[in-house]
Amino acid sequence: MGGVDKLDQLISLYRTEIKSRKWTLRMITHGFDVAVVNSWLEYRRDAQHSGIPNKEVLDLLHFRMNVAECLVRLGKPQALKKRGQPSIPSTLTLLEEPPLKQGTIERRSLPKVQKDLVDHMPNFDDKKEATRCKQPFCTGKIHVFCDKCKVHLCFVPHRNCFKAAHRK
Repeated sequence: MGGVDKLDQLISLYRTEIKSRKWTLRMITHGFDVAVVNSWLEYRRDAQHSGIPNKEVLDLLHFRMNVAECLVRLGKPQALKKRGQPSIPSTLTLLEEPPLKQGTIERRSLPKVQKDLVDHMPNFDDKKEATRCKQPFCTGKIHVFCDKCKVHLCFVPHRNCFKAAHRK
């Protein structure tokens, strides 16, 4: 039945589908869809007034995915590491060559998650060589990273990028 007005049309594009006989669940998901679409319309209006180019403004799908990722990660403490006996790794035969190691892509956390002030603890990595600090304009090499964000940041008395990165 979408298409009555702009809101219904936009909701019908990416509706949260839920098959339930309970009307309350359907109303909650519809309310969430209305809130996200209204927020996206407000976001576009603010971006237009701020002079942000249209290429840099998120479309509705990416905006919804960004909201979902923030809601999943916001305010959650980092999961505890598994305990117990490690699983037995599969042994390679002498004829098999181990797969080539590919460069890892470091995924940056969202700014809202990075500045939520919940469960950001410094930790030391086990790497042989130090990693460059990810704070802009910092060239320090360190072994300290944030447990929640998984980002390497300086944590020394004269240069505390860890504190600066997690402040609002």
